[in-house]
Amino acid sequence: MLNLRRLQHFVVLAEEKNFSRAAQKLHLTQPALTRSIQTLEAALELVLVDRSHEGVSLTAVGHSMLARARRLQSEAQALQREAALLRGVEIGHIAFGVGVMPASIFLTEVLQTQMAQRPGLSVQVEIESWVRLLEKMTRDELDFVVAMTHSLPPPPGYTVEPLPHLHISYLVRAGHRLATLGPREIRPRLREFPLLAPQIPPAAEPSLAALYALDSTRTIRGLRCDNIDILRSVALASDAILFAARETFQDDIQAGRLCPLPLLRAERSQLPLSLIYPERRSLAPAAKWMIGLIQSTLYKPHCDT
Repeated sequence: MLNLRRLQHFVVLAEEKNFSRAAQKLHLTQPALTRSIQTLEAALELVLVDRSHEGVSLTAVGHSMLARARRLQSEAQALQREAALLRGVEIGHIAFGVGVMPASIFLTEVLQTQMAQRPGLSVQVEIESWVRLLEKMTRDELDFVVAMTHSLPPPPGYTVEPLPHLHISYLVRAGHRLATLGPREIRPRLREFPLLAPQIPPAAEPSLAALYALDSTRTIRGLRCDNIDILRSVALASDAILFAARETFQDDIQAGRLCPLPLLRAERSQLPLSLIYPERRSLAPAAKWMIGLIQSTLYKPHCDT
């Protein structure tokens, strides 16, 4: 029966052309190497080497077998490398962060798929604002982050890969007094209603203040909360205006429970979504697999924007 170790012994012997030197290189005794080569020749029913006082030379058949033995060695090494990568995917550890609004769009489906396909992975997910996630990634606590970074681009030293855009919306419950009005009628009345929103990055506040015709968003009454379920429940049970990504509440919009207000032109509603990770760190196989899963989930037709 063929044995990869004996093939390795044959390759080294062919290179050294001497039993003593080959045995030393393989950390074997010379008799052990001789037995290994004899066993290989018996298994193949071929004479691979000619032995003489001057050393070892390959037979014509031995030369032919040497090329094939080297190919088998190379393939075996490639198989071992691939197995190591697969082990990294199957049982590796991943720590990544997702912004509050993006998490509500894709994270549940991604983690359900991961649990079905790679249940041996150890996964840690942080759902927070981009500012806090960047701080954690700077401290090497996260492998990568998926977030909206338009208002606070990452500093130098980070790779940023674009993902499908999200679309910001102002939403109200069905039957709301603003639901049937046009933009010109809505704007003067915005301050009559509380605003519900996740924590808003400082760089995004001026545009929101301008919409409300105010100098600062601090004077806008309402609720800031990074729990999307709470924001949804409050919006459905009150006259508050919900400021969030439209994709997050697509089911409620299609069912007529929430209505988008016509306050933003399509091009101004786009929010770039990005994948961010440090340039200096090589992503582990498990992290690369998770990134691929996130990308495939976001690019599915139902996630297109």
